[in-house]
Amino acid sequence: GLFIWISGGSAGAGGAVEGTDSVAQKEGALDALAALDVIVEVAKTGKGALVLASHSFMLFLRQGPLNTRVLRTDAEQLPLYVGSGNSRYRNLWHQVWCQALMAVHVLTLKLSGRDQHMNELLAFVVTYMDRLTRVLMLACELKRHPRSRKEARNSQPHYPAGGVGPGLAGLSSQDLQDAELGRIPSLALLEEAKLWTSVLLRLSRRFRVWAPHVPQLAQVLLELVPEVVAALTYCLHLWSTDTAAFEARLRPVSQEEQAQARFEMGGGGL
Repeated sequence: GLFIWISGGSAGAGGAVEGTDSVAQKEGALDALAALDVIVEVAKTGKGALVLASHSFMLFLRQGPLNTRVLRTDAEQLPLYVGSGNSRYRNLWHQVWCQALMAVHVLTLKLSGRDQHMNELLAFVVTYMDRLTRVLMLACELKRHPRSRKEARNSQPHYPAGGVGPGLAGLSSQDLQDAELGRIPSLALLEEAKLWTSVLLRLSRRFRVWAPHVPQLAQVLLELVPEVVAALTYCLHLWSTDTAAFEARLRPVSQEEQAQARFEMGGGGL
């Protein structure tokens, strides 16, 4: 029953793709988040993890409706943010996806000693190889100076602006669209990169077993993951020591992120 809610329940069947403002889609995403919250808690116990495995949870994430939501628009990139102008907010379905990755991570903590689960984990990662590679490559840019990143982007062709509203918090319309579509680092992308890194580090424990069969993934693990770990550590250091420098690299995009930034810059943080 919970698996049905992860796909958005009745709203997820044949509904609009991510980013829609329909009430049904938002309710479906909230239902999915609630279901995944329960699954994460269940996965924290050994018995609960085995129950999820017996109901093919990993297979569901690879072949169920959530897979369609993530990959159906992957050529255009799953939006990390939706809305426009002062009404921009995190895409609820991207939050659902991140919570699904959290469930995978927690489940693996309990089942990493089981060959069947680790094989299913490898199949899951391979299914989303293109996406995770793109996310990790962007996360690696976080240690670069913001000006250098902007110059690098300006040397590449841009996509049409597509009617994006006025810039928020110093971001241009092009930057907003790039953040929305996951073309530049953002707090939403950082969350997904952190979760992918956690999953891949668990998978690395059996590197010698699967690496010869999936050389592209082996390359990602050896070359990208250490850089991402360094970038995440660097961002955490900036967040705790230099808020301005942190926000220069991860500019607030959504209403919630901007409100939090104003709170921290005003001395309201810890």
